Amino acid sequence: MTQKTVESARRIQKQLRQCQEQKAKRLHQILETFLPRTEQVIDQTTRRIFQGEQVPASEKIVSLFEEHTDIIPIGDYLSRQGVSSGGIWPQDLAQ
Repeated sequence: MTQKTVESARRIQKQLRQCQEQKAKRLHQILETFLPRTEQVIDQTTRRIFQGEQVPASEKIVSLFEEHTDIIPIGDYLSRQGVSSGGIWPQDLAQ
Protein backbone atom coordinates (compact mmCIF):
# COMPACT_ATOMS: atom_id res chain seq x y z
CA MET A 1 0.00 0.00 0.00
CA THR A 2 2.80 2.43 0.88
CA GLN A 3 4.61 1.57 -2.35
CA LYS A 4 1.45 2.33 -4.35
CA THR A 5 1.14 5.68 -2.57
CA VAL A 6 4.75 6.51 -3.42
CA GLU A 7 4.14 5.57 -7.06
CA SER A 8 1.11 7.87 -7.18
CA ALA A 9 3.07 10.68 -5.55
CA ARG A 10 5.87 10.24 -8.13
CA ARG A 11 3.33 10.63 -10.96
CA ILE A 12 1.91 13.76 -9.34
CA GLN A 13 5.42 15.09 -8.80
CA LYS A 14 6.13 14.82 -12.54
CA GLN A 15 2.99 16.79 -13.31
CA LEU A 16 3.83 19.43 -10.71
CA ARG A 17 7.27 19.93 -12.26
CA GLN A 18 5.58 21.47 -15.30
CA CYS A 19 3.38 23.86 -13.30
CA GLN A 20 4.44 27.47 -12.79
CA GLU A 21 2.14 28.19 -9.86
CA GLN A 22 3.98 28.81 -6.58
CA LYS A 23 1.89 26.29 -4.60
CA ALA A 24 2.65 23.59 -7.17
CA LYS A 25 6.38 24.36 -6.97
CA ARG A 26 6.26 24.16 -3.17
CA LEU A 27 4.45 20.80 -3.23
CA HIS A 28 7.00 19.51 -5.77
CA GLN A 29 9.77 20.56 -3.39
CA ILE A 30 8.10 18.82 -0.44
CA LEU A 31 7.73 15.61 -2.46
CA GLU A 32 11.38 15.94 -3.53
CA THR A 33 12.33 15.87 0.15
CA PHE A 34 10.00 13.20 1.50
CA LEU A 35 9.71 10.63 -1.30
CA PRO A 36 13.35 9.45 -1.08
CA ARG A 37 13.04 9.17 2.70
CA THR A 38 9.81 7.19 2.36
CA GLU A 39 11.43 4.87 -0.17
CA GLN A 40 14.33 4.32 2.24
CA VAL A 41 11.90 3.40 5.03
CA ILE A 42 10.17 0.94 2.71
CA ASP A 43 13.54 -0.57 1.84
CA GLN A 44 14.73 -0.87 5.44
CA THR A 45 11.40 -2.36 6.55
CA THR A 46 11.38 -4.88 3.70
CA ARG A 47 14.95 -5.92 4.49
CA ARG A 48 14.34 -6.18 8.25
CA ILE A 49 10.85 -7.71 8.39
CA PHE A 50 10.59 -9.82 5.23
CA GLN A 51 14.22 -10.74 4.62
CA GLY A 52 15.31 -11.02 8.27
CA GLU A 53 18.29 -8.76 7.66
CA GLN A 54 19.84 -6.62 10.37
CA VAL A 55 19.88 -3.15 8.85
CA PRO A 56 22.88 -1.12 10.06
CA ALA A 57 21.98 2.01 12.03
CA SER A 58 23.83 4.12 9.45
CA GLU A 59 21.26 3.02 6.82
CA LYS A 60 18.16 3.56 8.96
CA ILE A 61 15.81 6.49 8.95
CA VAL A 62 14.41 7.10 12.40
CA SER A 63 12.22 10.07 11.49
CA LEU A 64 10.84 11.24 8.16
CA PHE A 65 10.62 14.76 9.52
CA GLU A 66 13.93 15.15 11.35
CA GLU A 67 16.63 14.11 8.91
CA HIS A 68 19.46 14.14 11.45
CA THR A 69 17.79 12.11 14.21
CA ASP A 70 20.18 9.50 15.57
CA ILE A 71 19.70 6.22 17.36
CA ILE A 72 21.34 6.38 20.78
CA PRO A 73 21.86 2.97 22.41
CA ILE A 74 20.50 2.90 25.97
CA GLY A 75 23.98 2.35 27.44
CA ASP A 76 25.30 5.45 25.67
CA TYR A 77 22.30 7.48 26.82
CA LEU A 78 22.71 6.41 30.42
CA SER A 79 26.45 7.08 30.42
CA ARG A 80 25.79 10.57 29.04
CA GLN A 81 23.41 11.10 31.95
CA GLY A 82 26.01 9.87 34.46
CA VAL A 83 24.02 6.74 35.30
CA SER A 84 25.37 3.20 35.22
CA SER A 85 23.49 0.82 32.94
CA GLY A 86 22.96 -1.80 35.66
CA GLY A 87 19.94 -1.78 37.95
CA ILE A 88 18.17 1.28 36.56
CA TRP A 89 14.42 1.37 37.02
CA PRO A 90 11.80 3.90 35.79
CA GLN A 91 11.15 5.08 39.36
CA ASP A 92 14.89 5.83 39.73
CA LEU A 93 14.73 8.16 36.72
CA ALA A 94 11.85 10.13 38.27
CA GLN A 95 13.97 11.10 41.29
